[in-house]
Amino acid sequence: MERVTKSTDELIEAMVRSSTTSRKELARCHDPPIKVGQTIITNRQAAAVAWSGGLIRSADGYGLSAHQQVPFVHGWVTDGTQLLSGANYIHATVATRSRAARGRPLASVRCDCCGWTETLEHVIQVCPRTGRPRIKRHDALMDKLLLKMENRG
Repeated sequence: MERVTKSTDELIEAMVRSSTTSRKELARCHDPPIKVGQTIITNRQAAAVAWSGGLIRSADGYGLSAHQQVPFVHGWVTDGTQLLSGANYIHATVATRSRAARGRPLASVRCDCCGWTETLEHVIQVCPRTGRPRIKRHDALMDKLLLKMENRG
């Protein structure tokens, strides 16, 4: 609808002005304005930016602010090497105390292993409980890298 309303073609402009359906659709899209948080959404790009910003500001996504600059780091999810088991992935992404404490001000957000605030970042990168799998993943990646380097000569 956005492209239609911004068109400079006289025929399309006339169609939008004379079409009841177009007027209703424009009214539906802009009255009341669509919002994500306090941001008024005017197009798909604005929606993507607003949702991304909301995720980055949340406890679950604050470590993702630069993820688009390094897309290759997400390859472990789909490369099939199983460097992180499904059970560990579910535990790491869903069952953190900081997520479970949302809306519950008296709930503890502290890790029962080390006492740090238990967030996704903490579980994946810092916590001693996940240290051994993290080191195994690192070592497997290093082995892959060495193999590639040896193959190149």
